[in-house]
Amino acid sequence: MCGSICAARMSTIEGMLSVAMADLFRPRLRYSGTAIGYNLMFALLGGTAPLVAIWLTTATGDLTALVWCVAIALVVLLVCGLVVRPGGEG
Repeated sequence: MCGSICAARMSTIEGMLSVAMADLFRPRLRYSGTAIGYNLMFALLGGTAPLVAIWLTTATGDLTALVWCVAIALVVLLVCGLVVRPGGEG
């Protein structure tokens, strides 16, 4: 049951992510901009996430340090979502 719920949530996020990223670029740059942005995001953030989690937990000795890091990232994401406007066709 939990696997189905997680799969449904991830499919909605991935579906919206592709549409949102494609809408940020003009048609001429859409493919390259989306590919570079998507791959850089996963390489930098996804690749370093375990290292950051271990470092934060070891440096602070507090297991909730990672939670605060994720909360700060969500605030930054919210601000970026409010500031960035789609490029569209113009």
